[in-house]
Amino acid sequence: MKRDLNRIQNETYDVVVVGGGMQGACVAHEAASRNLKTCLIEANDFASGASYNSLKIIHGGLRYLQTFDLIRMRDSIRERRALLRIAPHLVHPLECMMPTEPLPRLRSLAGMAAALTANGIMSCDRNLGLSCDHTIGLGRLLSKNQMREIFGENIMPGDMTGGAVWYDAMVHNAERLVLSFISTACSRYGMDAANYCKATGFTVSNGRVTEIKATDANTGSAVCIKTKAVINCAGAWIEKLLDGANIKHPNLFTPCRVMNVLTRKKLFPVDKAIGSFKGGRTFFFVPWRNYWMIGSNEKNWEGDPDDIKVTEPEIEEF
Repeated sequence: MKRDLNRIQNETYDVVVVGGGMQGACVAHEAASRNLKTCLIEANDFASGASYNSLKIIHGGLRYLQTFDLIRMRDSIRERRALLRIAPHLVHPLECMMPTEPLPRLRSLAGMAAALTANGIMSCDRNLGLSCDHTIGLGRLLSKNQMREIFGENIMPGDMTGGAVWYDAMVHNAERLVLSFISTACSRYGMDAANYCKATGFTVSNGRVTEIKATDANTGSAVCIKTKAVINCAGAWIEKLLDGANIKHPNLFTPCRVMNVLTRKKLFPVDKAIGSFKGGRTFFFVPWRNYWMIGSNEKNWEGDPDDIKVTEPEIEEF
């Protein structure tokens, strides 16, 4: 994989993908693998945004049962299986546990039993094509005494009625996963890719984008990329890119600032992801290398995504 802006400017692409995070990398890989002449550009480092700054979990969609979003759940199950299959060196099964609450709450033993049963049915093909050491198991329930034996008396909530166990997957190095998609698309399918190449506008002819205007962040020089189509995978910068190009669009989404906290302190006696809740809020504790990640704190962000920040009081409150 070589960053060659001179070559990129002398080509005409079927599609240019803007945004080198996880989604942009996968979209570009998919396009290149379908014999489309593809180019991927990123304003900063590849995987420099939310793709690396996350809880590293590859969700199988269990949480979507709460809203009966079965289509999204099936999408999540399929994509989790795909990542476990094609990147077994980076993506591994993860055991998750959560205490259950008294009836009639949704996270009661009865509620979680129904959820785990539905999850087992919806994910009946979850292990298709996977190696035996990367399979996703069925969930199960634990009694109150079993939970106390695992965690002790002082950790679990006082109204705990038992526990639920389910399985997801985790990527220990998200940056490597993103780079693997990009490098494979370049070496195997002839894709071109350039980081530190910031899209700043478009040339439009007869209602279609024919050229992307960009800037080489290393030299400040202008870059023009000819293309037949553009896919905007700029994440939180999607609307900013459209606004900069004077392209009218509806309000697509409200950006969200998400904060996770890392600590070296040993929080639980088991190396499993632990869900907990307090006052209607759910917290997730994920073991990662020699750390525990605690998440997530979310807040709508109305400002420029380039200015996103977390204040000291917000950290203290969380």
